[in-house]
Formats: sequence, structure tokens, C-alpha cells
Amino acid sequence: MKRENDEISILYSAHSGTERENIGDVLSAQGIAQLAQFPRVRELALPESEGKTGGMRVIYGGGGMIRPRFSSREVFRDYRLRNPEIPYAIYGIGLNCDENTPPFSKEDTAAMREWLEGAKSVSVRDEETKRFLAEETGFAKAAVAACPTYAVLRRMDGKEQKKEYAIGISASFGHTAAYAAHTGAIIGLITGLAKTLGENAVSIICHDRADARIARETFGDRIRIEEPRTFEEVSRVYGACRGIVALRGHGVIFSAALGIPCSPIPVSNKLSTLYSFHYGKECGGVSFDADRHLRALAGNVPPREVAEYTEITL
Repeated sequence: MKRENDEISILYSAHSGTERENIGDVLSAQGIAQLAQFPRVRELALPESEGKTGGMRVIYGGGGMIRPRFSSREVFRDYRLRNPEIPYAIYGIGLNCDENTPPFSKEDTAAMREWLEGAKSVSVRDEETKRFLAEETGFAKAAVAACPTYAVLRRMDGKEQKKEYAIGISASFGHTAAYAAHTGAIIGLITGLAKTLGENAVSIICHDRADARIARETFGDRIRIEEPRTFEEVSRVYGACRGIVALRGHGVIFSAALGIPCSPIPVSNKLSTLYSFHYGKECGGVSFDADRHLRALAGNVPPREVAEYTEITL
């Protein structure tokens, strides 16, 4: 049982306050707060909160933190700046390497090992991340459980919802260089789906305001553009679709949590590992062909049951 004065801070990275603030990471932090059930919670977003965690217990959350150049990322800089007496747990992290990213350096793997071994407990969001950490850093004690957002959505009171759209596209028009290089192909895919199914049968789901802005500049009001910002809005927006084409990692997670067929476009290994973890099947290579995604969704691969919560130990 938690004491009345128990308090944690949840530190995450989501480009806070900018157009690129990622609702998936914001909701991950809020999900950790719900799952941990501490009576007092403080959310801290990097890089603004770097080194400002004071004497509070800290949980690091955020799905894509294991990526090249880790030794210079905000989460590791904050770890180096904080009071070494503060206990912390690492929850829900994952491997994230885009196309053509550089390999992990010796400095990166040494930094990850130091960061991981200093934690009271470590949870990763899929088996591939656990394998990578064991092989590359020698850290083999991570527990595997789904992202916090998955657990929260699974526990919400689900209501039968009218399927207003044949397809929802969890879009990304350039939040990383790899996606920016494919922006034309992504727009072509959405245009192809709308042409095949009808513009009223397609929904574009945006996880940050930059994607929503580009979607509106490109498609105007011809195609429905959604910007869910809460768990309830995510449930409503995703639940209105019969299938999801995912270009964002949380597009796969939200689909799986709500029992919706999904067809990912794995421009980063993040999507392929999440799809394999949640749907139990390899997703194949990168494709922007509308018909291929429609065939995949017609196959209706259901999400599988996965571990949805690992106790946070501090």
C-alpha cells in the first residue's frame, strides 16, 4: 500500500509545447501515472525539465528512447544531471531505428548499460527490445510488457461503436528524416485509399499538430482529419475505423488495444517489432501500395493477448 505522501515524477520526451508534441508519449506518461496508482504525480517533459527533478522519485517513460546517439540524448543527460540518490524505474521503453540510421556506438551502448543498471526495475515494450539490450549492452533483466497506453485502453469500458470509416490512417508526414523522405509516397497512399474506397470512407488520424497541419494543407476538408488528445478520444477515433494503416508506433498499439486489424508501414523497426509483438506476425517490407494494405486488412489478422502491465518497483 502506498503512503499518503508517496510521490513520483514521470519524465518523458515528446517535443513538449511544439507542433511535434507526440500524443502517444504524452498519453504514455499519463498511463504510467494511472497504472502506478501513486497519490501524487508530477509529469516532466524533456528537454525543458532536464535536471530539474529535485528529490522526487522518477520514472522514465517513453517508447522510442533506445536509438542511436543515445549517449547524447536528453534522457541520458538528465540521468547524469540528477541527484544520484534519487531511485528511478524505467518503464515501457523500446528500440527505435529509422531507415539508414547510424549504428549504435560504443559510447551509446555504455551509456545505455549505465542507465539501465542504475534503475530499480526496467520494463520494455516488446521482445525485440529485450533481446537487443541483452545482446548489445549485456543487460538481460528487463521485463516485457505492452506500452502503458495499451493497458489503459484495454481497461476502459468499451462500448460498441459504429464503424464510420473503412480505413483510418495513423499518419506521419515527416516527424523524422526517414518519414520526410517518404512524404510524397504517404500522400499518394492516402490519395489511393480515398480513390478506391471513397473520400468519406477514410480518416486521417494525426498524433501531433505538425501532421494535422500538413494533412489539412494537402487534403483540405475532403477527408476527415482527427486529432485525438485523450484516451477517450483515441478510443472513439480509432474505434470508428474497421482497419488501420499505421505509420506511427502508437497506431499499432492503439489498434491492438482496441481489437482493430492493422497494416503497418515499417519505415522504422519500431513498427515492425510492435506489430510482431501485438499481432504475432511479421509485417513484411515497406509498402505504400493502397491495394496491398487493403488485402492485408481484408485478411483480418487479430491482435493477440500480451502482458499488459509490469509492477513499477522503486
